[in-house]
Amino acid sequence: MFSKITYLLISLSVILCLQNLSAYADSFTLAIGHSLQKIRQDGADINTLRYSDSIAISLARDESESFQIVIIPQATDVRNIKVAIERNTLPDSVTVKWYKVGYVRTGNPSYPVSYVGLWPDPLFTVNTFNVAKTKVQPLWFTVTSSADTPAGVYQFTVHISTGKTTKSINIFTHKRNFILPRPGSFAAPFGLYMKKIAEWYYGKGKSLDIKDFTRWCEFISKNYRLTPKNVGYEYVKRKYKKLADGKKVLESVDMSKLKQTVGALKGYFPDYSFGFYRLPSGTTIKRVLSRADANEYLATLIQPIKIYYDEWKRQGLPSKVYIYGVDEPPDADKNVFRFLRKLYTQIKAIIPQAKIMQTGNCDNSHLTDLVDIWCPKTERMFLPFFANQRSKGDILWSYVCVSPIPPYANFFIDEPAIDHRILFWQCQKAGADGFLYWSTTWWDGFTPACECKSGERCFPDAQLDIRNHCQFRNSWVHVNGDGFLLYPDKNITPIPSIRIEIIRDGIEDVEYMHLLSSLIDKVKKISAYKKKGNSNLIKSAEKLLNIPQDIVASATIYTNKPADLFEYRTKVANMIEQLVDVLENRDYKLWKH
Repeated sequence: MFSKITYLLISLSVILCLQNLSAYADSFTLAIGHSLQKIRQDGADINTLRYSDSIAISLARDESESFQIVIIPQATDVRNIKVAIERNTLPDSVTVKWYKVGYVRTGNPSYPVSYVGLWPDPLFTVNTFNVAKTKVQPLWFTVTSSADTPAGVYQFTVHISTGKTTKSINIFTHKRNFILPRPGSFAAPFGLYMKKIAEWYYGKGKSLDIKDFTRWCEFISKNYRLTPKNVGYEYVKRKYKKLADGKKVLESVDMSKLKQTVGALKGYFPDYSFGFYRLPSGTTIKRVLSRADANEYLATLIQPIKIYYDEWKRQGLPSKVYIYGVDEPPDADKNVFRFLRKLYTQIKAIIPQAKIMQTGNCDNSHLTDLVDIWCPKTERMFLPFFANQRSKGDILWSYVCVSPIPPYANFFIDEPAIDHRILFWQCQKAGADGFLYWSTTWWDGFTPACECKSGERCFPDAQLDIRNHCQFRNSWVHVNGDGFLLYPDKNITPIPSIRIEIIRDGIEDVEYMHLLSSLIDKVKKISAYKKKGNSNLIKSAEKLLNIPQDIVASATIYTNKPADLFEYRTKVANMIEQLVDVLENRDYKLWKH
């Protein structure tokens, strides 16, 4: 039996132990990550994070910039965490959004990855949350400056608290003296299909209220500088008439509802962002050419185009538009390309002012005087053929769709974050003025909200398994995260992803380069900058327009170091500020290199 003294000692030990546990219950450390880090939930890569009580970011007016704060528990679970933003000197024209980073489960893909398992991607809006002691929790912050925010350095503070413990990070925000143009000059048509969104919430064959669809369009347009690729085809009413032989032909179309979508959004996009008509796929054309009525089929393709275009004009929609050409024609089939030549020639005769955009392995001599916008996959955009077409005044875009897989860059969830951004640096290097992506909302394979049974946990309450997605279950290649960059929230609201945030940054990088180029042209017209000495400024600025080989050498050779992009982007931004100063303040003093 224990003596009274022994009991007292045991009781005292228990009390001290409980006090220590209580002290650790709210104990956590904060670390800082940048926007090109995908931080594992198991904490395997926390040695790559920075431990500091402050962050410095830089952005232009009408630009967004992101960073991460990572919560690292010390001994036990950390519960009831809240995040508060103290604005300090931050003006109202600057917004700060924060998200809890979510994770999805990946499968073993058809390309090498650093690991298979839980990868960060969806960005959730929450109020309070917990972090298990065996995990870390990144928080994603996006700072957005409006176009009228004055240049200067502003400061705000992020407070992360549990009720007992509060830890803070100070963010110093450098607002530069220039505005990132909107609309910009880089076209980014990304698929946003009304029926796929409606299918998730209401079931197959259903439609989405146009106000809900417009909200999704505005979401990717205002926040991410993306054009809803197919927005010109949604909510278009078609009227057909029967011919004597029983066949139907298009009689008229009604595009009046596009005033609520295209009409409301047109100020956000550069020229030739919208398509008003889409032709069939290359596989469809190949199949039809084997039939006896192939020539008749040509006429049926051409007949509706003028009707669509005339209605588009009647509604006062943007005049600089494109026709989506035959998608991915089989490059080895000469018959298909001969057919395309006939088709495009007749389209040009009817609507010479509309540009034809061509995807696929389209470096084909049959089309050189007919295609206006060339859109090869990234693996081919550096071919001399496209440089030659650009020299003749044609436009170059590029795209990815399932392929190419690494070592080519793509938007897969389990790729390094820098790959998503480097795609746009590759576009700049190749002279591409646009990037096309097939879909941001193709959720086929996941259990949609409308099929989620009572009591069953479905997304966003349950974790997504990418192995169920249609593009992972492809028979020819397995990829994690192709065809969706947004996730569906419960109330017909989009959930952004880390990938779409990085894509926005990549587009803004290109807009920096385009802005630099236009400023160089303006400064060149000033006589003072034609003199010896001052010309050094122009030479240094023009040198920055040529992305060095150690950042992008080709479609497969590019830097894997985020610091390389950040450093070069800072050089470009600094040069833009100098040129703006020259133009706005007439600063003609001798510039020393």
